[in-house]
Amino acid sequence: FELSSGTDLNLSNNITGDELTQVNLTGAGNANFNNSTITGNTNSAVSINANNLSGNLSFSVNNTPNSVNNISAGAGNDAIEINGAIKANPGIVINTGSGNDTITFTSTSSGNEATSSIDGGDGLDIIEFAAGLDLSQNNLTISNVEKLKFTGGANTVKFKSDVLSQKTYELIENGSGNLNLEVV
Repeated sequence: FELSSGTDLNLSNNITGDELTQVNLTGAGNANFNNSTITGNTNSAVSINANNLSGNLSFSVNNTPNSVNNISAGAGNDAIEINGAIKANPGIVINTGSGNDTITFTSTSSGNEATSSIDGGDGLDIIEFAAGLDLSQNNLTISNVEKLKFTGGANTVKFKSDVLSQKTYELIENGSGNLNLEVV
């Protein structure tokens, strides 16, 4: 999709293609997929290549078979939601490029041995975590992200120590109640 200046993409339906393996987005417009799912053939997942998109990208990754699991974004202020857990390697791979980006892990994004790799790229990037996520069994890799925002509440948020070890983050608590963070 070529999104020339002033032209935006607002998708309201799912996209399915038997031969679909990649969606390319270029230009200065914004691309909002409104929780739509993009699925390809039965042998591989779909990737989104928006490296040459200077507008904002908004997309929700879920665990629908053969759907998008790899996103490379460009210079916009992107909003990527991870709304599912994928165990198979490479799992969910997000590279938000430059811009001030937000990656959100919903309450369904954790799972035993789920794999996610997040690279915030340049800019001021933040990862937001739903209340009570147990990521201690996940294979989570984070790089080039400056802020981690947790939702407080009754349930403890759990992380593997290697996700946080020898890295510097600004930690933010959101919501009501105290934040209980357990590093294992």
